[in-house]
Amino acid sequence: MTTTPRHLSGVWTRPLRGAWALAFTCFTLCLPVLAAEAPKRSFNLPAADAVEALRGFTEQSGEQIVYPVERVRGVRTNPVRGEYTPREALEAMLAETTLSVVQDAATGALVVARDSGPNGAREEPATRQRPERGTTPRSEGGSVVLDEVRITGSRIRGLLGEAVMQPVLTLTATDIERTGATSLGEVFRYIPQVNSYTEGQFQQSPFAFGASTGDATSTRVTATLRGSPVGGTLLLINGRRAPRTGQQSGQDAYDLGGIPLSAVERIEVLLEGASAIYGADAVGGVINVILKRGYRSTDLRLSYENTFKTDVNVKSVSLTHGFAEGKLSGMVTLSYQESGNLMWRDRDFLRTQDRREWGAGNDNTAFQIPSANGTINLGAGNAAGLPAGTLLTIPSGSTGTNMTVEDFVGAGSPPPPPGTDLAIWAAYNSAIERKSALANFEYEFRIGLSAFLEARLANNRTLTTGSPLAVSNLSVPANAPGNVFGVPVTLRRYLVDLEPSVRVSENTSRSFVVGLRGELLSDWRYEGSAGYSFSRPQYTDPYGFAINAANFNEALANPDPAQRPNLFYDAVGGFNPNPTGLLESLGNPTLSLEESTAWIYEVKADGPLFRMWAGDVRMAVGAEFRQEKAKFPLVTDADLFSARPGSRDVTGVFAELRVPLVSELQDIPLVHRLEVSAAVRHDGYEEFPDATTPRFSAGYRPVSWLLARASYGEGYKVPTLSQLTAPQRTVNTFFSLVNPPLDIYRGGEPIFEPRPMPSIFGGNPNLLPEETESKTFGLVLEVPHRWFDGLSFSYDYYDHTYVNRISAMAFADRLEIFPELFTRGPNLPGDEPGWPGPIISYDNRPVNIGVNRISGWDAGVKYFRPTPIGEFVLNGNVSQATRNESRPRPGAPVTNAVFAVKEFLPMRISGSVFWLDSGWEVGALFSYRDKFKRSVNERLTPSAIRWDARVSYDFSQSNWAQTDASSWWGRALADSRLSVTIYNVFDATPPMNSAGLPDSSVVDALGPRYVITFIKSFGGR
Repeated sequence: MTTTPRHLSGVWTRPLRGAWALAFTCFTLCLPVLAAEAPKRSFNLPAADAVEALRGFTEQSGEQIVYPVERVRGVRTNPVRGEYTPREALEAMLAETTLSVVQDAATGALVVARDSGPNGAREEPATRQRPERGTTPRSEGGSVVLDEVRITGSRIRGLLGEAVMQPVLTLTATDIERTGATSLGEVFRYIPQVNSYTEGQFQQSPFAFGASTGDATSTRVTATLRGSPVGGTLLLINGRRAPRTGQQSGQDAYDLGGIPLSAVERIEVLLEGASAIYGADAVGGVINVILKRGYRSTDLRLSYENTFKTDVNVKSVSLTHGFAEGKLSGMVTLSYQESGNLMWRDRDFLRTQDRREWGAGNDNTAFQIPSANGTINLGAGNAAGLPAGTLLTIPSGSTGTNMTVEDFVGAGSPPPPPGTDLAIWAAYNSAIERKSALANFEYEFRIGLSAFLEARLANNRTLTTGSPLAVSNLSVPANAPGNVFGVPVTLRRYLVDLEPSVRVSENTSRSFVVGLRGELLSDWRYEGSAGYSFSRPQYTDPYGFAINAANFNEALANPDPAQRPNLFYDAVGGFNPNPTGLLESLGNPTLSLEESTAWIYEVKADGPLFRMWAGDVRMAVGAEFRQEKAKFPLVTDADLFSARPGSRDVTGVFAELRVPLVSELQDIPLVHRLEVSAAVRHDGYEEFPDATTPRFSAGYRPVSWLLARASYGEGYKVPTLSQLTAPQRTVNTFFSLVNPPLDIYRGGEPIFEPRPMPSIFGGNPNLLPEETESKTFGLVLEVPHRWFDGLSFSYDYYDHTYVNRISAMAFADRLEIFPELFTRGPNLPGDEPGWPGPIISYDNRPVNIGVNRISGWDAGVKYFRPTPIGEFVLNGNVSQATRNESRPRPGAPVTNAVFAVKEFLPMRISGSVFWLDSGWEVGALFSYRDKFKRSVNERLTPSAIRWDARVSYDFSQSNWAQTDASSWWGRALADSRLSVTIYNVFDATPPMNSAGLPDSSVVDALGPRYVITFIKSFGGR
């Protein structure tokens, strides 16, 4: 990897930024006048399976065509040799087969579809049969509208469904629908390479009750691939960056929230670094959510989900309308979703904070509040003459007025620990409310030139019920209402009669993209766009966990006695003497707010440079300017926990070249096809050195049914705002007595201090950018035997190396890799010779790890088999890390820290098998995760497997529904689908991690649940 010296950065980027506006104008407005139709070409296409024949046609014609691979496979095409237009060649190739071609009169785009039978109509294929879900083609009266066919990981257009030189996992709309998922976050469960994800719904642990139990990122839907750092997996929407959130709290990541599944055409997952294509933050891979375009229908989708054990209903509704009127076409999707919450007390394995039954500790003792009416601790010299340290409780029926010391003594001592169990109030899943509106419009000025607009609005909210307001070790003065003891006392209790606070995480986001796209001479296509995104996550807690001592003492000084708080009442009996809202006002309200904006301007083009003996040499070029800003309106100079506001400008230029060296035209034995590609990107920064990141790829087919592929790429990722600018602060850290960290330099002795240990938190301005190298090698086998037609396998080995990886490491890992960040005191009597002194403080800020290397492999299988009794579809994917090692500095030995534990990235497997016939789809799905741990001192979390089942019926393919189309029920069911999905069929319980908490990555605490989905289409597609 090469970088431009820091002192040259500004020199290079300033003129580039100044030239961007000129490039944008010229590129998008001047070049379209060159657009023209492609002339006749020379074709030499042998008879072959349709999948291979169509690939050859694309290479020789240069035309973009789209076809569903599974539907055309197995059809034998005709040989074509001679001079033809692309349309003539394609029709000759498909003559007298079950395939046919239609062409859009406006754009000339071609689509291949399979007829409903050997004698199906040749002129209007598939006009009565609903096109296969998840494929791009939509036909209506012979008119075809196409989405862009640009595969994630390349700027050069390719064929949808074709095996490419980069490992790309694709989930079509059909694949997504078959999971039964009702939100985008749930789909990530079925992608084995996704090692962490969020669903936009906060999951709460009672252990967090002493602090904030949520933040502004609780509504976020995000994911990371193969152990990449947070923010190191780039998330795209239609090939453009998703909004970034969480910068205030140091949890920077991209957010896919607010995208309903009804608007998703497909999800493409690029399983290697792609900084040469997309710039920084693509070091660990890319997830690209591609939304539907070219829709010619109105669809209503209704979904209801609930568990079999508890009412935790999820209701979803979406309406999608697509249209084409003359030169204007577009699509609008409106969606709404809401759910209830699941409480910890609703599941036996969550019913208590005492987790000893599940191999952890008893966190009830951390709060030691025996009952709702609490503990009164008397100090010395009290007027009642009771011994110092006497413990009393509030009597039943007490209103805190007209009480005597004898009343409290008569109530006796409070019950002994473990105390009140906060799990009875905790919500495992928060309630959610999601609203969104998506739209895209395109206006075609003429063939080869159109303007487009894409817009998205979303509002996501999660509502989490907190614990009752606590009185935690509050010193109550002698003159406070209800204090009859004549001296200050310490009070600990829960005010269970008050409504618990409802903590709200809300994110409002909006984005739009406007631009021009068109065609140039010789099949070049270009696009110029300007995009804007805005995200406003906010977290609100009305009164927090406990009464604030300063607020309490201020209220005691109120001149109005009726407004002075009285805490000595029976909360269980509801004998509260205080004015409504008074006690709640004494809490610690929390409000955090972040506003992130991004402007992205881009011009790009791709097409053939010239033709060689093996096909066209194709190229893509472009430039991008990106400006990102983050501000935190509520952050003050006294706030030591939030990042500082800031902005970042990035200017990039990129180019990609694909060269076919050998094709089937050369008829060389064992060299059916050989092609190579190269890409390079240069990004300029103001605060960091510029970065030049290359990538090289090669694809080799010894025969038509076997592909060997390999690629090498480099990446670059700069530190985030919070990693750099969060103010430095010292925080007292307390270690658990149950599972304390170990000091490996003092014989592995446990580290538990009777006093808090000071630790330094905040940003580290000395952080360096992360640099990466990514290598992949893979095979794709499409079994050629007729008995296994439709069966394919893939295998990819990957090796990712991170240099200067930024990490906020756990205590034990930090101690092993960076012992110099720990301050030690003098040796203790009895210490072994050579031991250092005990740790007295440490630096917990983000650090650069020297080298982190992650290696492993992925494998996949697909099988589509038509039979006399129906079609069978099988899918399976597995991902396994074989190495996860870290070196604190280049050349240093491998550590034993968490990054050296491959169980941190456990094996994951997902699969499904479906039977399809006459509108029926019946199938089963499963997800598996092997045992794992996240620290060397942590015990393994057991493996988990979940089985799901699904059945659906498409009434548009039923003869009896069509026969009775004149009846009301026939009209209601016409062009509609009904499906039922059962999650967790065998009622698996989530495995417990080392803290005794459920791991929900595969099996969650909801238990068996069902999803009923009804989709009604109005009008053709």
